[in-house]
Amino acid sequence: MEREQAVKFLKEEIRRLIEDEHVVDLFKTNCAEELAAVGCMTTKALADFLLAEGYISLNNEEIPEGGCVAIALWGVSSFAYNTQLVEDVDSFAHRLAKEGGQYGKNIAAQILDGVQIYNIAEEDFFSDEHAEEYDEKHKFETK
Repeated sequence: MEREQAVKFLKEEIRRLIEDEHVVDLFKTNCAEELAAVGCMTTKALADFLLAEGYISLNNEEIPEGGCVAIALWGVSSFAYNTQLVEDVDSFAHRLAKEGGQYGKNIAAQILDGVQIYNIAEEDFFSDEHAEEYDEKHKFETK
């Protein structure tokens, strides 16, 4: 698998999560049970690509509106490092905070503290525990 194919697969998965599974709406309405039940698809070829090449690293232009939420949900069920998924982790985290409501802010705060998405436990992923921390630390940033 080439990067182009890996990007195509991940972008299609992002589209499916946004349009078919409505993950952005589920994030914004804090629907943890429904989000936990969403199936995230991957392939052995993609896992092999990440193992061999080390990254997909989507840039901002490659991530559609609402895509940060989908990437976060997909990423928590993968074993990919944040930098393997997105090129600019800080920008991704700030977009996630804007797109994902309290859950998005919660996950963004953890990412900005250096936590890998796949290392966030379900109870810490589907919560608003760190959302206030995000607001306090980043209230003056306009990313």
